[in-house]
Amino acid sequence: MMKRQRMFLLALVLFALGMILVLPPQPALAAPPRADKPGYTIVTLLTADPSKAEYTASFTPDAQSVFAWVFIIATQGAAEKQFQVDAQFLSPDGQEVDSQWYKGDTGKVTSLPKDSYDSGSWAAKNTARRQLDIAGTDNASQIGQWTVSFSVGGKTMSVENFTLATASDVEISDAAAAAQKSLEDQGYTVVNFGTNTWSDGTVIGYVEMPMVSTDLYSAETAKQIVDGYGALRPTYPKATQLLDQLDYNEQYTLVYYAKVTDWDAYVKSQNYTKLWNSLSYAVYDNVAADWVGQAGNKDFIKKNFGAGTPKPPVGTPKKNTGTVGSIKVQVSPSSLPADGSSTADVTVTVFDNKNKGLPNADITFATSGTGAGTVRPKATTTDSKGGATATFTAGTKAGTVTITAAVGKTTGTAVVTLGDESSASDPADNVRTALTAQGLTVLDVQYDQAKSQAWVSIDLGSQISENDLVAAIVLGCGTLRDSYPNAATVATIVPYQKKYLLIFPARAGDVDQLTAAWKAAKGDKAKQTAAVQAFLDTVVNNSVVMDVNTGQIVSTFKDFANKNFGG
Repeated sequence: MMKRQRMFLLALVLFALGMILVLPPQPALAAPPRADKPGYTIVTLLTADPSKAEYTASFTPDAQSVFAWVFIIATQGAAEKQFQVDAQFLSPDGQEVDSQWYKGDTGKVTSLPKDSYDSGSWAAKNTARRQLDIAGTDNASQIGQWTVSFSVGGKTMSVENFTLATASDVEISDAAAAAQKSLEDQGYTVVNFGTNTWSDGTVIGYVEMPMVSTDLYSAETAKQIVDGYGALRPTYPKATQLLDQLDYNEQYTLVYYAKVTDWDAYVKSQNYTKLWNSLSYAVYDNVAADWVGQAGNKDFIKKNFGAGTPKPPVGTPKKNTGTVGSIKVQVSPSSLPADGSSTADVTVTVFDNKNKGLPNADITFATSGTGAGTVRPKATTTDSKGGATATFTAGTKAGTVTITAAVGKTTGTAVVTLGDESSASDPADNVRTALTAQGLTVLDVQYDQAKSQAWVSIDLGSQISENDLVAAIVLGCGTLRDSYPNAATVATIVPYQKKYLLIFPARAGDVDQLTAAWKAAKGDKAKQTAAVQAFLDTVVNNSVVMDVNTGQIVSTFKDFANKNFGG
């Protein structure tokens, strides 16, 4: 279990999706998937009751406690064996939260046969439960998605997510998540989706997407504008303005403003020409970090798009199949020889925001880690109960492999060990698994013991938002500090446009100072924000940009950001 806390900047993160506690009828224990060869499988559960092993994906703030269970299943006749396990709770802001073992549990778990597990015939020695108190504690105010990292012998082997939310949070988040998913189902990339209130009291709903067509007057552009407004209107009924923010290229962003009354009139008339003529628009120059002005708007439109008559939108939007709350991934067995042929079953369950299995959810699989292996099929769809299966085949490189199942932007992970335990002891895997569980895409993790430096490379895609960049810096540096305690310097590296590397270094002392300041804040969000901002200021002052082709430092990050991100 990691000994330090990892922090996340509350003031800059997106609103976390919420759920309420709804317990569907379930068997006491769900049988682990079939394994072809002797081995061991880690089975993890989250419950509100320490005596009932009924998996729960979401809780309310009045829940007394959350219990993280660990079982080790001996499959196909594997010998009885004792394991040392642990569980670590991370709050929605990335902070490690104190928890304790439930009653007589110690973290020592004796494996049990599959048949005993199936029938619920297990003893106290066969499980360990880590208890996180909720009601009446500061944890009750930590609304959003929590992460629970499970380790065996100090090695991260499984990651679970649960959500803590009030009923009102669920109503808002359900609508926003469903609306965003409906856009993604239609093939759009949603960069931001939310609501805001201007200084004059105007309530707006906004969505940011890369522009799908370079032709302003095309049916594709019209459809994107209409689909954006159509997703925003029912999600934010109190909004009086709707904003479609379309990223034309790296330099320019087009923002289309529609009054709700004009949009409502279009819904009734389907007269797109009238809607088009009612729109206001603006052009933002990301390089100059300023709006081009009304005259500039006209010049930009004329120069880049010419004149034309807008075509009406075509096509029918796809129906939303539901809102993803969490994804549970289990691999059995959890350890395999690195022989290039051994297999393990991968079982996935997708839950909605009401803690029920979500049918017809499209799942994609990915693997990463120091080991090698493949998952087939690469994509599948959940059945009527929200379940799906795949097969993992071991490669010939020993180590650990993190298997990630994704539905849209929601992910679930599990870990399989290839080879013996000594070949899978690289702390890089713990870094990779921990950051993957936080929704980050890790490209590489390295440690230079001679120079006492550790770094992680994180892919944020072609559209880098401030929220994602802050998450990568803070979580990346914090996780490295946890896993490489002897490193004097840690760094998060973010590739940009396949041309540059954005390098954000931090001294170990800077990360430790952030940890101390965060703990001293004792839940005061203003103080926590100030502590993280001070850390970011220090990091950014030392950050640089490297040219991938030449390996040369070409700029400080501050200058680069001013030119490319608008400051």
